[in-house]
Amino acid sequence: MTAPTQTVALPQQRSAPKRLGEVLVEAEVITEAQLQYYLALQEPPGQPNRRKLGRIIAEEGGATEEEIATALATVLQLPRVNIDAYQPDRTLLDSFPRDAAIRLGAAPLMRNHTGVLVALVDPTDTAALQQLRKILAAPIRVAVVAPSDLGTFIDRAYAPRPHYQLTSSDAVRVVDYILTDAVRSGASDIHLEPAPDRLLVRMRIDGMLRAAAELPASMIAPVTGRLKVLFELRLEERRLPQDGRLTLGRGATAVDARISTMPSLYGEKIVIRLLGRAIDVPSVAHLGLQPEALHVLRRAVSASQGLVLVTGPTGSGKTTTLYSLLMAAADDTRNMVALEDPVEGRLPHVVQTQVDPRIGLTFAVGLRSILRQDPDVVLVGEIRDAETAELASQAAATGHLVLSSLHTTSAVAAISRLVNLDVDMATLGGALTAVVGQRLLRRVCRACAAPYTPAPDVIELLDLTGLPADAQPRRGKGCAACNNTGYLGRNAVFEVAPVVGRLRAALVRGADELELLTAAKALGMQTMRQAGLALAARGLTTYDEVMRATPADLDA
Repeated sequence: MTAPTQTVALPQQRSAPKRLGEVLVEAEVITEAQLQYYLALQEPPGQPNRRKLGRIIAEEGGATEEEIATALATVLQLPRVNIDAYQPDRTLLDSFPRDAAIRLGAAPLMRNHTGVLVALVDPTDTAALQQLRKILAAPIRVAVVAPSDLGTFIDRAYAPRPHYQLTSSDAVRVVDYILTDAVRSGASDIHLEPAPDRLLVRMRIDGMLRAAAELPASMIAPVTGRLKVLFELRLEERRLPQDGRLTLGRGATAVDARISTMPSLYGEKIVIRLLGRAIDVPSVAHLGLQPEALHVLRRAVSASQGLVLVTGPTGSGKTTTLYSLLMAAADDTRNMVALEDPVEGRLPHVVQTQVDPRIGLTFAVGLRSILRQDPDVVLVGEIRDAETAELASQAAATGHLVLSSLHTTSAVAAISRLVNLDVDMATLGGALTAVVGQRLLRRVCRACAAPYTPAPDVIELLDLTGLPADAQPRRGKGCAACNNTGYLGRNAVFEVAPVVGRLRAALVRGADELELLTAAKALGMQTMRQAGLALAARGLTTYDEVMRATPADLDA
């Protein structure tokens, strides 16, 4: 079963004795007189071209799709579903034909031990409910969805999927196609997932995994073998994980690929990360920072010493930010050195070294050696242990500018992480100058963007009392440009904590995260959640995306 990216509790099934028109009148979306007018426009029951009442009301301008869906959810006490948050569940869709989804205005989203969650345009349609129970052969739980959102999901869920009738001799061609298609699509990762009856190929594009192809189970071994040959892995080893690397293409278009294998029940799960060798490093001014945050970072990297940390999960854009800061600090009078794992792009005027733990070249070992090379600016790809943290802090406190990253949820969590690594507080307090937290939010596709009203539960979960007066929320309906996802590209959101004054004193004192956050906000720090909400209000991303991708703020 494919899990959704957002968990929605299955509500208790309720009967739906009311008709759609009654619900809309009760909710004061339309008047009784309007209802009678719209009913008169309907063809008689039983006619093959009889239009749904909701469609007539929307076409006649009586109410928007969103208003109708919200009224249904409110009066019938059903949840509004964010259908974009669900990946199509192939096991459900295989038994639920596309024509049934269109005819019934419904789509099954997920199954668990209590039944099947179904997104439904009109939950008052008792005939549709009966057919759904019959087709799915299971108890159903209903959530309300707007017609256009359902249509986008149906187009995505039932899109033709490549499914080749192949033999082992085709493995070379298939692997070449997968790699080429991933590079062309701008994917950051390729996932090959073996199952009893197939090999599923998925690609991570704009931070989200998307199904790319399905191959027959007979191709699991040949494709795995071909990839092992390409990446020079041991063919006979199937019980232990393996790692390797390969350069795809030549010259400016070359891509570094890193492979990781993991044994599973039905074969080896393979993930390939793609890293462009030629990287377009944006200037710090073009990262998307607020003016105050930009000023803090420019001041930090122009100093002769200090420790600047960038935090966030894998795939949040930390490397791009570190490269931008490194380039901002660069000039002909400085010795610039970078220690990375992996080296994700070639930088001018920077000596870059690849960490390799297999031969003992760890971040700590490499950093100790670099500090004997008379560096001015040092980039340490990641602080993973106490020794590296201590060395980085000492280097920053003794005349070096050190840039590094941590895998933590927020800027203040990074400070707490260093404290937990037993870094000397006095040294850290004198070394740390700024901490950056960041996330990447999917950008609304400009080609199909349209105004929308966020669901009430989304506004509530985001702790908004209401939308700002000047808010212009937009979301993509799905089109060919965005592969029917409604999103195309990503925007970064940041929180930048200047480690000065009250925050530095709290750090040295060993304060908890809440006190650190309070001190950072007092210094003017805008959180990632706040930055995301500002983007959503401008229509650059959606409120759903902000809720999905940014951590909730602590009460400070």
